[in-house]
Amino acid sequence: MQGQAPSAEFLIGMCAALGVSANWLLTGHGPMRASEIRKDALRQADAGELLTAMSETMTALLDRVSRLERYMQTIETRLRAQADSAIEAKSEKSGAAGDRGEGRSPTNDDDVRDRARRISGAAAKRSSPDDD
Repeated sequence: MQGQAPSAEFLIGMCAALGVSANWLLTGHGPMRASEIRKDALRQADAGELLTAMSETMTALLDRVSRLERYMQTIETRLRAQADSAIEAKSEKSGAAGDRGEGRSPTNDDDVRDRARRISGAAAKRSSPDDD
């Protein structure tokens, strides 16, 4: 409007506000609406490009699952170590209490072990594609 080319920031803001494709606005090519860009790209892609994109997506997903499994294994190891140390502390305490005639509380130890087993069991379960 001032006789100068608009800045890139202005064009980006205008396209975002109007929902218009920047490529269409600048060149007149491609879909006008920004929401149609993905559909247009998929329509123009050949089978090889689509398969490559799917392969890359699957590889990225498998990598994420692998990292999640390692993370869950770390948590499971920490929980087991925490449960073991809690059991040891209770048995030491009950050993000292046994000297005074007090009994050990096996239900607390069992609760800690049961909780650790339930968490590790839940972490080990994964839904398969056949479950859907």
